[in-house]
Amino acid sequence: MAEELSLDSIKDMKKADFIKAFKNKAAWKKAKSVIILVDYKLEGKKAIIAIPFKKENEMKLEMKRLKKEKLHILKKSGGGTIKIEVGADGQREAKIELGIGGLKPELLLLKASPLFEKIKLRIQATQNEEAMADAAASEGEVDTNENLPEDSLDDVAVDESPEEAESAEPETEEADNNTSLITEINSLTSRIGTLFRDRIQPIANAIRGNSATQEHLQQTEETSELIDSLKEKFESAGEEVKRQVNDSVNRILNLVPNLDRIKTALRNLFRGNSNENTNTTEQGGSLNEGPATENVALDRNKLKSYADQGKAIADEFKSLKAIIKTNLEDLQSENEDVEKVSKMIEKVQKHEDIFDAMSEEEKEKVQKMRDTIKTKVTPELEKMMDDVVRYLRVRDNIAESRARDQQGVRDNIQDLRSRLESLKASLAN
Repeated sequence: MAEELSLDSIKDMKKADFIKAFKNKAAWKKAKSVIILVDYKLEGKKAIIAIPFKKENEMKLEMKRLKKEKLHILKKSGGGTIKIEVGADGQREAKIELGIGGLKPELLLLKASPLFEKIKLRIQATQNEEAMADAAASEGEVDTNENLPEDSLDDVAVDESPEEAESAEPETEEADNNTSLITEINSLTSRIGTLFRDRIQPIANAIRGNSATQEHLQQTEETSELIDSLKEKFESAGEEVKRQVNDSVNRILNLVPNLDRIKTALRNLFRGNSNENTNTTEQGGSLNEGPATENVALDRNKLKSYADQGKAIADEFKSLKAIIKTNLEDLQSENEDVEKVSKMIEKVQKHEDIFDAMSEEEKEKVQKMRDTIKTKVTPELEKMMDDVVRYLRVRDNIAESRARDQQGVRDNIQDLRSRLESLKASLAN
């Protein structure tokens, strides 16, 4: 049986034990209130903690103790009511109204959404006036956990016990998480667009100048494969994803007829001369055999350029990571951050394209740098993009919700005025 979550029990908890306790759906089924702790120190890393309570008074007493004993920084602590119901799309969602503590709803949604996804629960968050006052009062607090590494908790797999599975509410299928697919498609269209500009157009010029090579044919076929991959992802996507990426995908698809013409011309040029060995490429050798590969000298300038670009990417990545981290923590991230990350992803992809075009001997010289960027920088950039997009979506949803609430207040005021005017008229008669 999973250990019960409380401010005391989490102090010495292991990560796996917390996840197991958090995934006890019976506790969430009975929960009337919740405490959320952002960037809580768990096994030496910053983690998101959520503690359910059956009674609101119990939560309030614990939050008062948290304040008094300074169990966690107030501006990243929040307590409030929680109401779990099934949304219009069939997915279970929890509506949290923060009533005590300095935690802002934007930060709660940004940090806690991935955690609640573990129990297939979508969250919404608002904040009452008392919590707003706490947020203002705690604004200047210093977070002692600021420099700790962040733990996403994604690497912990916890199986439900039979008791937990039996006591949990029947779950509806989790709504599609479109963000990562949109990011993937946008990244792919950006890469293909770059290839058309930097590769395909020069290849067309090479055909007209009678200087095309079999490497050009290989590059056009690789581009076609990327487009096929893009088509497959787009066709299998949901309507919302298609709506958001439709324009960028269509821009790429409009280039396909030109690519097909170039590819056909190259195939006719090389495959049509399979019996002729007199035609040679710029690199030497017969056209059907492709460039000669024996005794190829290393291109020192290319290797130096690749290394310099790799160092520049590493430096720019560190700077960008710090900027995005600060903007997200300060709730100041904007659409410009998406553009910055996209441009960084494009630079990394161009660097990878240079590597792909190298000879095996050249690749061997820069393999370590390439692997470092591919295994460390690229995944971080993808996570960075997901975090920014999630924050912007949460922020926009909150803004829309507040706008609807304000309109409702204005409508109520107008209704009261109309009733007052009617009452005045009745009294006058």
